[in-house]
Amino acid sequence: MSPAVTGPFSPGLDPTVAATLSQLAQAPARAERRMCPAHRDREERGPRSSVPLPSDVVEGASQRLSYAMLVVAAVDLVYVLLYLTVWSEYADGVGGIVGGGSLILSLGAAWGLRRCPHSQREILIAGALYELCLTFGYSLVEFWHLPQFTNVSNLISWTCVLIVIFPVLVPGPTRQIAIASFSAAAANTLAFMVAFPLRGEPIPPFDTTASLLIPAYLAAALSLLPARVFHRLGQKVSQARQLGSYQLVERLGAGGMGEVWRAEHELLARPAAVKLIRTDSMDVGDAGARARLIERFEREAQATAALESPHTVELYDFGVSDEGVLYYVMELLRGIDLESLVHRFGPQPPERVAHILIQACQSLEDAHQRGLVHRDVKPANLFLTSRAQEVDFVKVLDFGLVKVTAPGDSDVKLSRVGEIHGTPAYMAPEEATGDGEAEPRSDLYSLGCVGYWLLTGKLVFDEPSSMKMTIAHATRDAIAPSRVADQEIPPALDQLILRCLAKAPGERPASAAAMMAELGATGLAAGWSPEQARRWWRENLADHLQLRRARTVVPRAQSLSARIAAR
Repeated sequence: MSPAVTGPFSPGLDPTVAATLSQLAQAPARAERRMCPAHRDREERGPRSSVPLPSDVVEGASQRLSYAMLVVAAVDLVYVLLYLTVWSEYADGVGGIVGGGSLILSLGAAWGLRRCPHSQREILIAGALYELCLTFGYSLVEFWHLPQFTNVSNLISWTCVLIVIFPVLVPGPTRQIAIASFSAAAANTLAFMVAFPLRGEPIPPFDTTASLLIPAYLAAALSLLPARVFHRLGQKVSQARQLGSYQLVERLGAGGMGEVWRAEHELLARPAAVKLIRTDSMDVGDAGARARLIERFEREAQATAALESPHTVELYDFGVSDEGVLYYVMELLRGIDLESLVHRFGPQPPERVAHILIQACQSLEDAHQRGLVHRDVKPANLFLTSRAQEVDFVKVLDFGLVKVTAPGDSDVKLSRVGEIHGTPAYMAPEEATGDGEAEPRSDLYSLGCVGYWLLTGKLVFDEPSSMKMTIAHATRDAIAPSRVADQEIPPALDQLILRCLAKAPGERPASAAAMMAELGATGLAAGWSPEQARRWWRENLADHLQLRRARTVVPRAQSLSARIAAR
């Protein structure tokens, strides 16, 4: 790296800038030479505190804390009702004030936690403040009633119980839990110093005072053990979810081939979607077969990443995890897929269908020109999203089953020869029967099925089983969409959909570009104006039209500048 900075770039740079870049480039090497082995290992591992807890662990902590607050509120309500009725002769102002205050505080804090998501730090601070308030209030009540008891050594302090269980409810770094626990113990001492003067009672003797106050500090010290255990377990889960520079945050869905997660990059303020592909779902045999699978996967991912159409989901990265799981890192989209679109809003007008199909054709044409066949075109893999000021922007997803048909690359495919891939309801006849290889016009057949679904809200062949569905696509002729739909369909679009559904590939449009030209010639897409699209989104999917808020990088990983400065 040093020659690249000080060599070819230095002649055109200001001397001061060039000298600074040279120092920054050489600093890591000098720092590494100065490090002892133990410090170097620690640097490579990174500080433990920099590893965040997974979002589901943080969310679980928020839920546990809110549930605990509701339990405390219920106990306080029973306590207040009993003192107002059955135990009225024992009632006093302090118990009623503390009980009522704790009830209001618990309900309000629980409502705040459940109303919107919070970060780990916010949850920990909220829990610590709640623990501090409860500890002071409950300790004040205990010490206020203490003179009524003759043997104080046998009393069980709820303060100690609260301090010990807090780290179980809200896991966090040991240092922060220690601050919260010992602050609660100090609040217990403060309540002790306040209660007796207010009652006009003298401070108890030293041995009694010690027996009342020391247990809280012992409980605080004891709470560090579960704090350390739970936090380390959470960090191990977080580290297990690390894929290269991406941290898995939330699972978005699962399917036969694997799972899809929302992820965040360590340094870039860019959310992403990570698709995990389980090799066990492919029935991989020996190590050699697995190695060939990984090689094909990498070459296929490289081919997919080369696609340039803006209507193809962007592939950021790919790789193999330490556990041997294959993964893609893609752009994270907000919007709705075409399957959900029809389920929620019914068949779509022909003008919008033409607008959608034209964009899908642009993506497929780019793939076909590069020798790629999608093989799983279906409504669930076509996604409507917003891009800058444009809405109803189509993204074609899941090129995970693509087949490379370019000369010399016939072996590059993730599936095994002879297998049937795709979705039966949208599968071309040549794929269903296995009589022919998947080709670009196989994708056009599937796209015709998508258009049929959008126009009618029905499948081309609605059969009860996958086998019968596959046989129907291979043997039966499709009924024209105009005869099935509850709306009027222009003849040109009706005939184009039927041509896409022809059994023989040669009877379908010659290419995605040809289909796109025919769709454009109908003039239907122009009938779905940008103003109509924006109005539809405002009325139906307004939350997806909101501008993406600027995201800050979570301080779980040091920024690049911080890493350089640390060295």
